[in-house]
Amino acid sequence: MGLSREQQALITRWETFLSRLEQRHAELRTEADGGMQGMVDEVLAADEVDTRAVFNAMEGLETRLNNLPDKADKAWEDEAEDLVDALNEDFDGKPDLHDMAHDRLDDCKMRMTEEWERFKARWGAHLFRTMWPKVDAGLREPADCTQCGSNLGQLDRRFPQRAQCGSCGAVNQVLVPTNVATYRSQAPHQFAQEASIELRFQIERARVAADRDRRARDWGPEPIASLDQWEAMERTYWETYAKVVTETGWQQPEKAGELVESRMEMFKRQSIMTDQRWRRARGL
Repeated sequence: MGLSREQQALITRWETFLSRLEQRHAELRTEADGGMQGMVDEVLAADEVDTRAVFNAMEGLETRLNNLPDKADKAWEDEAEDLVDALNEDFDGKPDLHDMAHDRLDDCKMRMTEEWERFKARWGAHLFRTMWPKVDAGLREPADCTQCGSNLGQLDRRFPQRAQCGSCGAVNQVLVPTNVATYRSQAPHQFAQEASIELRFQIERARVAADRDRRARDWGPEPIASLDQWEAMERTYWETYAKVVTETGWQQPEKAGELVESRMEMFKRQSIMTDQRWRRARGL
C-alpha cells in the first residue's frame, strides 16, 4: 500500500508550488543575463579593470533570488507541514509523508542553489576570459628604470621583481601591472571553480543520499565504504581544482599538491575523522 489519494493530492500540490518557485528562479536568472553582459562590458571598457562591480552585482542578485528558498521555507512552516502531519498515517514504504514532503523542499532548494552557483561560475569565468586582451597587453608592457628612464629589458610581468638597470646600474622594484595583478589573483580560482563545480554538486548530492539512507535505517551508522567514497570524491574535486589553478602558469606547479593535501587534511579533521569507526578501520 502506498499513498492514499488524499496524501498524493497534497504532495502534488506541494510539488506544484515548489516548481513554480523554481520557474521564477529561472526567469530571474534569464533576466539577469542581459544585465550581466552589460556590466561586464562596462567594467572592461575602463583602462584598469575593477572586477568588484560585477561581483557586487551578483551579490545583489543573490539576495533577490534567496527570497525564493526563503518563501519555500515559510510556506512549509506556516502551512504545508501542518497539512502533511495531519495526513501522516503509516503506509508501506519509506520515507513517511512528512519526510517525503520535506525532501521535496530540500531538493527544490538544492536545485535552485546549484543553478545559482552555475550562474556565478559562468559569469565569473566569462569576465576573466573577456578580460584577457587587457591582461596580454599588460604582460607586454615595458618597464623603465626609475632613475634614468632606460628600458629594463624583457621581464616576466606576472610577478613583482627586482631588476637592475643595464644603463645606470640602479636596482628597480618592478611591480605587476594592475590588470595583470587582478587577473593573477582572481582568474585561476574562478576558472578552477568553473571546472570543478559539478564535482562539488555530486558530493553534496551524495551526502544528502547518505543521510536519507541512514534515516531509512533508523539513523544507523554510515557504512565505512560510504565514508571512503566521500573521501575519494573530495580528493577528486580538489585535484581538479588545483590542476586548473596551477596549469595556466600563474601559480607554481608544485603548489597543486600542497593545495590538495591542505584541503584534504582540513576535510578529514572536520568530517570523517570524527567517526571513530572510520578511524579504527584506517588504523588511526
